[in-house]
Amino acid sequence: MSDPKRPTRPPKGQRPTHHLRILEKVWVTKDMVRIVAGGDEFSDILHNECTDAYVKLLFSHDGTPLTEPIDAEALRKERPAEEWPITRTYTLRQVDKEAQTLTIDLVTHGEAGVAGPWAKSCKVGDMVQFVGPGGAYYPRPETRWHAFVGDASALPAIARSLEALPKDASGVALIEANSEEERIPLAHPEGVEIIWLEGNTGTGRTEEDILLLSNALAEAIERQLSADPELTVADIAVFAHGEREAMKPIRKLASRLELPKENLSLSGYWAYGRIEQEFQAEKKLEIGKV
Repeated sequence: MSDPKRPTRPPKGQRPTHHLRILEKVWVTKDMVRIVAGGDEFSDILHNECTDAYVKLLFSHDGTPLTEPIDAEALRKERPAEEWPITRTYTLRQVDKEAQTLTIDLVTHGEAGVAGPWAKSCKVGDMVQFVGPGGAYYPRPETRWHAFVGDASALPAIARSLEALPKDASGVALIEANSEEERIPLAHPEGVEIIWLEGNTGTGRTEEDILLLSNALAEAIERQLSADPELTVADIAVFAHGEREAMKPIRKLASRLELPKENLSLSGYWAYGRIEQEFQAEKKLEIGKV
């Protein structure tokens, strides 16, 4: 579901590293922190209007925060792989071109990892370094019925997409939440129903948990097709992003329903039990295909 709102990005190997400063830090929930960053380099960023726009946050090769500006592409050319910066991918929650700021929501479960502990400890004035943004999706206003599907990792993209919809849009958002606290307020058109699903994306995850989103989507589509005899599968657009294994049955569902390929935006944002380096490497293998 590509869109002309996405500008042409510099080719790989020529993508600049951007350096902004944290201007504001707010806890949205006990496990999600919102960081607002800005600075003189904001105008140099090749922004896009995609509602799934994302950046790759940069950290030192040992996982510690970077305190001095770097050029990630230059380091990749000059240094051995084990000394390359570590990246963590995050969707932009908001881009305010007038205020010249961008906002990122980061989930901070546990003490392990790189970005989560950094998000907990970072403070106003600290540097944020990243490459991007990339992006590929923007909800088409002519779509008759939208379905947005995902877990907490997809919340920023779903929230931005809901806000970008026409006021008369109709559809559903199916969002997996591990707790009541994850159910944050979302602005949306009156005709779009928000459904929070009680799930488990952590320890003890079962096959039932993996099928939660795809089953809910199948039921929602069947219900809508029955309620609106004039609606066809070709009138439906699906945006589904989240844990990799939960996305695979959604691909099968889309194929079974013969949903037009251009009406489906689908990808795994992360994989249970994998750090990002492993997750990215597996994209080239059969297990990593969604």
